[in-house]
Amino acid sequence: MSDIIKLKTFERHGTRQPCICGGYAEKFETMVRGDGITVCRRCLKDGDFDKRLAERADQLETAARNIRSLIGRLRLPSAEEYIEASTLHEAEEIAVREGMSPAEAAAEAVKRGHMASLKQWFADKSGAA
Repeated sequence: MSDIIKLKTFERHGTRQPCICGGYAEKFETMVRGDGITVCRRCLKDGDFDKRLAERADQLETAARNIRSLIGRLRLPSAEEYIEASTLHEAEEIAVREGMSPAEAAAEAVKRGHMASLKQWFADKSGAA
């Protein structure tokens, strides 16, 4: 058996933290943390951490198998196809939200720079989202 990891309570943070169960310890909630591990209030209340860890490990192993099964099988739209579809969706939202015709909404989406910003994002090789 490995060394015991003692978790402690920490002050509230302004961000959600992933929990061992796959959920989150919510913002502004006192957190139980240690060694890169966070436990949410629900897990603390329910107890039986080893059972929760085993269940989560099983879920992750299943997810990993599912993801591996996709390797070499996915055919994605090109960046150009994505930009075109996204701009069309943006124009549809503008048309509904602002009561414009489809043509007016498409021109408005272009005017607002939706397509240009996506083209810039795809051109940026830094990987920043």
